Amino acid sequence: AISPYQSKAGLDKKRKRNIANGAMHYFIPPENVAEHSFNKMKNVTSKRGEVYQLGVIMYFIFYNKLPFILETWNSLRAQILSGISILPEHNLYSNLLLKALSLSPKERHKSSVDLYTDWQNISQNKNGETSI
Repeated sequence: AISPYQSKAGLDKKRKRNIANGAMHYFIPPENVAEHSFNKMKNVTSKRGEVYQLGVIMYFIFYNKLPFILETWNSLRAQILSGISILPEHNLYSNLLLKALSLSPKERHKSSVDLYTDWQNISQNKNGETSI
């Protein structure tokens, strides 16, 4: 399923076929992972699901790799449902990233705005200057 945000980014029906066969499966939040490979997503992604998706992007930015290895749908599904509890290395944003990638939607930020707010708070040092 393509969210309205992905559609605005140009990932519309013309590219839906490529998305279905590409890396988009890495971004499926655990609560939306379906059991069978022919129906990979159960529901439309919620705001907390979008936070999870942003967490996957942040993971890639920090570590230059995706958090899961795609061999088969069943192995990817098992990895997503197992969650990420250990990061390759820790940095200033590790707790933020782990929260965004939490298995439980209730443990994630309520929205991408809340995630961004926490990012900004972490980025500021005691003098109010940014550390990035």
